[in-house]
Amino acid sequence: MEQWLEWARGPLFRLAVLIMGLGLARLLILTGLGVFRAMERAGDQTLPLKSIAVATLKWLFPFKQLNNRLWYSLTSVTFHVGLILTPIFLGAHILLWKRGLGMGWPRLTQYPADGLTLLTIIAGIGLIIGRVANAFSRQISRFQDFALPPLLLVPFISGFLALHPLLSPLPYSLAMLIHVMSGDLILILIPFTKLAHCVLLPTTQLVSEVGWHFPADSGENVAMALHKEIDPV
Repeated sequence: MEQWLEWARGPLFRLAVLIMGLGLARLLILTGLGVFRAMERAGDQTLPLKSIAVATLKWLFPFKQLNNRLWYSLTSVTFHVGLILTPIFLGAHILLWKRGLGMGWPRLTQYPADGLTLLTIIAGIGLIIGRVANAFSRQISRFQDFALPPLLLVPFISGFLALHPLLSPLPYSLAMLIHVMSGDLILILIPFTKLAHCVLLPTTQLVSEVGWHFPADSGENVAMALHKEIDPV
């Protein structure tokens, strides 16, 4: 068990980070090329950068949208905040980053880390129940929408149990192996699933604006294609 754990913490972790980094870099490059080509086709290089920035901030901090399904929205925001902050600022994770990549940063102390972990677990379970229980959510959901939240909860639950052996039905080594292996798997999956939005989300509004940034003669070309030209008077 210890050999598997060392492998998961060392070579597999470095491989997972490499795959995640290269995969996300590929997505960002493709997105940038798509934006450049769309702007080039449009001819007009001007963009409302201020409104794009405001819209991006509203997407990143959706406080005004909380009134729509309030509890579900609050649960979703809590879950996403926990998903981001806990892995980054947990002390044991920072040691792993130092060991694998040679860099570290300030960490959360035990009680805030435990509280954030439990909030994330509760919020994740709430999101799963909300998606399954709501007919409309079920209809618009894909396999990823049902599979990813339980998978994301595995490293949180196993990590909490590993750090609190008196509460755990599993041996420490097994709980830690599940924690590290599931974390490595999630890192690998990030560029190939909806999890990539953790990096691509800030570009959403820019891509949307550019997508509707048509060339000046687009209206005439569309009318001609549809045979809806307006005869000159």
